Amino acid sequence: MSAVIGALAAIREPARFGALVMVGPSPRYIDDEGYVGGFSAADIEELLESLDSNYLGWSGAMAPVIMGNPGRPELGAELTNSFCRTDPEIARRFATVTFMSDNRADLSRVPVRAASRTTSRSSTSTRRADTCPPSPTGRSSGSTGRCWSSPGTTPAS
Repeated sequence: MSAVIGALAAIREPARFGALVMVGPSPRYIDDEGYVGGFSAADIEELLESLDSNYLGWSGAMAPVIMGNPGRPELGAELTNSFCRTDPEIARRFATVTFMSDNRADLSRVPVRAASRTTSRSSTSTRRADTCPPSPTGRSSGSTGRCWSSPGTTPAS
């Protein structure tokens, strides 16, 4: 989410940014035709319903999954504690905005070079956005929208 916030900030105030480095960006979390966001709409609805019905239980179950570091359970516990200190209504609104947003169209408007690092939980591979093949527009490559650069930029070697 912070990667997309950075992209939106660069669109709004381009003079403040020379480039963006995005870690794990996702302009949309819900799968769409030809796009893998990682969750079905039903998954997100279930997540939001769970959050509504048992916020503390949801926090305890989801924080370690979100943290994605089973070898360091203290990190999941720290995130759980952070969630538990948050007002459930604010958390619900935040989760709704986060998981229901679709910022794919904004990616083509990013006026600065953007490099992206994505890591799969099931592997240790990391892909750099600036190594993706160029698209005809020079901005977005691949069906996930997770790889883009601004016109006139050259991928780093």
